[in-house]
Amino acid sequence: MNCPHCKQEVQESQAGGACPHCGLRLSPEEIVTESNRVDWRLFFALLFLPPIVTMLSAMIDPKVSWDISFVIAIVGGVGGGIACGFILSNYRQEDGFMKFLAWLFFSALMIIVCLTLCTIACNIGAKRPSLP
Repeated sequence: MNCPHCKQEVQESQAGGACPHCGLRLSPEEIVTESNRVDWRLFFALLFLPPIVTMLSAMIDPKVSWDISFVIAIVGGVGGGIACGFILSNYRQEDGFMKFLAWLFFSALMIIVCLTLCTIACNIGAKRPSLP
């Protein structure tokens, strides 16, 4: 377990006292394990990277961009969703089968979200003919 202030290792027996490294008064609720932290920067980077790349690929020549954008959206959306689901499932404290079910649930949910964002980004990036 780690101190929320200095991030140093603290024994569970010291949870009712103070951190031996920085002196912060600790309650048992304040001590956070490393396994239940979500790196939100990585999560949002993995969530928004496929839509951004899809939008940029849709902005190139329309004759070429359809195939490229479609592949990027599908592969990137599914990959980004699986990675985001993995990050969210690691937040859970369970081990074994329940963690696997949480990974499946979060991955399915995040695949849908990421594919939807890729579709919206592709429509934004697509060149439309201007009206006369």
